[in-house]
Amino acid sequence: LQRCIEYKAEMEGLQVEYINPRYTSQTCKCGHASKANRRGLLFSCTACGYTAHADANASYNIAEAISGPAKKKKRGK
Repeated sequence: LQRCIEYKAEMEGLQVEYINPRYTSQTCKCGHASKANRRGLLFSCTACGYTAHADANASYNIAEAISGPAKKKKRGK
């Protein structure tokens, strides 16, 4: 799968970036990382109380590691 993605990305002129996925499903948006934060498919931060699907939380952390913190859009007048 990885080679297929690399091949397709190269055809489109896109760059493939890799990150270490370690602890991505145990780390909260607030920065707190703990094994206790993940229970099966449930992510619940023991520090701030944030909850989400564990895989969605991990994908957020992976996206942030690649592109940096999401910037909030300013509302028009």
